[in-house]
Amino acid sequence: MLRCTMTGIIVLLKSKNYHDKILNSDHCASHVFENVLEHESWYLIPDLPEIRMKNLILPLVPDIIEKQNKNGSWKKKNSEKISFDILRALQHVGILDDLLLNNEFRYDPKQWTLGQLSEYSLLTKRLIFNINEPDDDKAVCLFVENIKSEQQANGSWDNSIVSTCYHMNKMLDFGINAQCEAIKKGVDYILSTYNEKIDAWHVQTPYGLSINHFFSTENRFTELEYASKLYPEWIPRSLCFRHIAIMQNTTALKLLLRLGYEDNELVEKSLNETFYLLTTYNGLCDSDIKKSYFASVEKN
Repeated sequence: MLRCTMTGIIVLLKSKNYHDKILNSDHCASHVFENVLEHESWYLIPDLPEIRMKNLILPLVPDIIEKQNKNGSWKKKNSEKISFDILRALQHVGILDDLLLNNEFRYDPKQWTLGQLSEYSLLTKRLIFNINEPDDDKAVCLFVENIKSEQQANGSWDNSIVSTCYHMNKMLDFGINAQCEAIKKGVDYILSTYNEKIDAWHVQTPYGLSINHFFSTENRFTELEYASKLYPEWIPRSLCFRHIAIMQNTTALKLLLRLGYEDNELVEKSLNETFYLLTTYNGLCDSDIKKSYFASVEKN
């Protein structure tokens, strides 16, 4: 599960200018990260502080090992993605190598990937185990070419920030260079969605609050639609996309930071606004912001 405040924290942790400010604030208290593990949101762990997450994950390792399937994977539904996410989380916090070296897994966690050419088996082999089987390169090229073929003339996928970032991240995960023409066109599209000012919405209409310097397309419900399709693990909520477009803004920022655009003027402004909102309202959720906003209106 991913919600507004957590996605803002993640983006600011990835910023060289805001990392320390956020890490040393109450927004990164232990209970915040405990909630990630409580919801088994393994895919978020590589975006969170390594040492803090390691201390939280270590007590869970026996249970993680106990729940392995006989082919070395985890879970039955969405097994390949969840297995990739678990292994990547263990790798991020520096636990995986010791578990492998000491043969602590019940079953070999590479086993489910061998001889397979699915998306997550390929990513697991490449990013976690440094394995390259005979047909892997050809399969990766096919995945990447299929992604490129769906890019629109304006550089987007589906005229959506969420969809565009999703497909660009896939290409980057598969090793495509940031200077690739498809990546550069995608960046141009993301930057073109920048807004000097957007209105905060109550359902579908403004209620008075304006937000500065956010990346968002005009149709916030379209962004929710693609998040539900491409990122079901987020368990997307309408509020997170329609209120102040926080999810699409942070999704854009996270990709742009990955590609080294922090010094871009638009990115700097959006990061600054995200930090301002988080610290001013003590959160980025609809309830955090609305309650405080209406209280200030009544006071004045």
